[in-house]
Amino acid sequence: MTLSLPVSLAETTLGDLLATCYRAHIDGTLCIVEVSAEHKVHLRKGQVLAVECARPTPRFGDVVVAAGVSARAVVEEAQSDGQRRGWRIGQSLVGHRVLSPNERDRVLDAQRAHRLANLFLVREGRVALGSMQTLPPGAAERPPMEPGSVFYGRPRARDGLTAEASAWGLGD
Repeated sequence: MTLSLPVSLAETTLGDLLATCYRAHIDGTLCIVEVSAEHKVHLRKGQVLAVECARPTPRFGDVVVAAGVSARAVVEEAQSDGQRRGWRIGQSLVGHRVLSPNERDRVLDAQRAHRLANLFLVREGRVALGSMQTLPPGAAERPPMEPGSVFYGRPRARDGLTAEASAWGLGD
């Protein structure tokens, strides 16, 4: 089966692209190239496994502090210790018993969802689907995103909603 995708986001929406890939059970990396940035959505059997977005995403430690789970000083201490050991900050916070493994996973999932939401704000860019590229660190440890969290409330061409309206939950 040959999959035909639009070559530009000006011709479609990210929701339509991801739905097409989901229905076709695609394994690969969907690249979206803007004038000044490149973004990647890694797919396994059409499900979103990882998202790399050049737009700002809250850092792991900042999410933990903002959620009131830990004080900034504790997070920074765990980060320093983790760097010495070659650990990522989530692994270090679990090792220091600041977070449970489940809490760490929820923060990672929230970051991935935030990156994807940022991609729905991209209006124009070249689109290319290629073979699976190397996943970002830690991505292989997480299961793919649930289809409902990828598609529900997202802009689709048939809806006529703007990306901004959908990203902020407007127009429902």
